[in-house]
Amino acid sequence: MGGSRMVKIGIVGCGGITNYHATYLEKIPEASVVALCDLNPKAIEKMRQTVGPATAYDSVERLLDHDGLDAVMVGTPTHLHAEPAIAALAAGKHTFVEKPITRTMDQCDALLAAAEKSSGTLTVGFVRRYDEDWGAMGRIVTENRVGRPVIWRTMAGHGRPGLAWFNDIDQGGGPLMDGAVHNYDFMLQRMFGPAKRVLAVGVQWDTETNRCLDTGSAIVEFESGDQWVSVWSWGGRPGGTSASHNDVIGPMGGVTKGLTDEQRPNGFDPKTQDGYFVGAADNPHAEVFAKKDMFAEQMAYWVETCQGKNQPIATGQHGKQALQLALAVLEAMRRHGEVDVASIT
Repeated sequence: MGGSRMVKIGIVGCGGITNYHATYLEKIPEASVVALCDLNPKAIEKMRQTVGPATAYDSVERLLDHDGLDAVMVGTPTHLHAEPAIAALAAGKHTFVEKPITRTMDQCDALLAAAEKSSGTLTVGFVRRYDEDWGAMGRIVTENRVGRPVIWRTMAGHGRPGLAWFNDIDQGGGPLMDGAVHNYDFMLQRMFGPAKRVLAVGVQWDTETNRCLDTGSAIVEFESGDQWVSVWSWGGRPGGTSASHNDVIGPMGGVTKGLTDEQRPNGFDPKTQDGYFVGAADNPHAEVFAKKDMFAEQMAYWVETCQGKNQPIATGQHGKQALQLALAVLEAMRRHGEVDVASIT
């Protein structure tokens, strides 16, 4: 399409994360959400409170016929990503699909085949690619400041998500798929490279509501020798609280988020900056980064992609690689054992 003219956008699935994306699209002068599609009329009305009087459609096919439509955002539950995204790409529309790209590898392969034939681009919603925070951590690791290989340690736990499909094995897959897929993509593309094998144990704490292993511990080993060690739960009782944890350890020291008064360099502004402390044995130092809104950065970049100014950062192939690793983790959790990532096809 080229140039800087207005990008007309249609949204399929108006009841979740797309509401958040829409608040940022509305702030971009060259973007306009003009068409909406959702089975729930209340979801459409809620979206209109943000985007204004966009036209509502009862099918993806009718939305794609909207006059002058340039791009489509798909924010349906994960297991329903493929069909509308394939239709949008077949119609030549620039297409944004929330993460994970799809629920199954077969769905993903069909989507990538459609993308290969399309005149439109395919972007996957890995918002952490636009995050200065994780970007700083990635630089510290890839610049070998605490040695290699390293272990990235993450822990997160809370009650079930507000929507049941997130913790349905056939729809969302649970926390080690829907939540951790950001980690998988970032490690594969920005930190460690190809993954080798997974060791994991899963359990279902909430047997009344959830339809998946909602809690688990996983170790992912990469061909580089680096590891990701995680404990994640979406199975706790609603209202319960727990601490989260995120750090990196390596043979020369560790990397921790946040800086004490003593660690902050001269001129540090906590309103606009944050940082990591790199506890390297030979050179302890602060890594400071500018605070930015990764969701704003992601939407601005996508609109420019739709204008032909750039190419997608998070591609369909990246989405497939992250999905493969997510499925390997789920299978290892189910087995209470080990899975070779390459065995997931």
